[in-house]
Amino acid sequence: MNKSKLNIKIMFILLFCIAGFSANSQNVSDVFTSPEITWYGLDFSNAKMKGAGLESPQFVKDNLFKMWNDAIQKEKSKFNLRGFLKKKIVLYDLGVVESINGKVNPENLITTGEVSLDISILGSVVKSYNLNSGSGVGLVFNVESFDKIVGKASVYVTFFDISSKKILFTERMVGNGGGAGTKSFWVNAMFHIFEQIDRKKYGPWKKEFGAMTGTAYNYPDADINNNSQQKIVKQDNVIQKTTNNTEENKEVKNTPVKTVKVDYTKLSTEELKTQLDKALATEDYKNAALIQQELDNRSKVDKYSSMPIEELNKQLKVALENEEYEKAAAIQAEIDKRK
Repeated sequence: MNKSKLNIKIMFILLFCIAGFSANSQNVSDVFTSPEITWYGLDFSNAKMKGAGLESPQFVKDNLFKMWNDAIQKEKSKFNLRGFLKKKIVLYDLGVVESINGKVNPENLITTGEVSLDISILGSVVKSYNLNSGSGVGLVFNVESFDKIVGKASVYVTFFDISSKKILFTERMVGNGGGAGTKSFWVNAMFHIFEQIDRKKYGPWKKEFGAMTGTAYNYPDADINNNSQQKIVKQDNVIQKTTNNTEENKEVKNTPVKTVKVDYTKLSTEELKTQLDKALATEDYKNAALIQQELDNRSKVDKYSSMPIEELNKQLKVALENEEYEKAAAIQAEIDKRK
């Protein structure tokens, strides 16, 4: 074979490989045209928790992360992902987020301050996923916060290309919690978000992105400094509509509130309840969280502080078996204090 024919053959092989790669690469429109999607679950790697039932970060990490994720997969009559996402086939792969969530540092999980997940880091987050080989569209909820003080969960609903791990588009959404127990409360918040996708979001998303090629996520994989990120997010673009005034996407808190430092351990229980009402009325959620934490601590201290460690472990096991997760969290918090 002469050199010119060899070069032509090599060129055709390269073109074939490039064409094959392009065929596997997803466009944002595939979120709506593909009959199949893979649900990767709730990613808590950058999440923050606030309020009652979430006081023991080790318990949240070791137990609740998995319970919340499992509920979405197991309760298919409630979480009808095929219907919510308009798909013929929904695959489940929770192993990725289980690995990610297992690396969360419990000491960084609980907060009493304001929470804001930097959208510019999500490209790097998704790139870090250890996915099984495959192609198609993936969906993950990158959790920003579970805030029991206001009763809301905020997440980034992130669609991405499985083969390249590039984000196709993402949007911040807020779900209302509800129901008895810590597990059920936040499972219902996730249901509310899926319900909004089905009833309010899917149609407008399809209208905006349905014919678009490429991606609608304009951030690089590397982090962007906060100032640049804020300038971009404030624009009316397809990534995050911060000008959207619908109830489900309002910021929990728009203006900073001056925090007054008070030693709540010195107040009576009745005074604490009065202070809590005032803090909630003025949207001073940081102080409200501190007050609620003190009230919760007082309700538990008499019950568990004098209990032997063997009895605490026994009570913890029973509480988990009975799905009494708030009680289990309180017991775990007492166990953690004694370590």
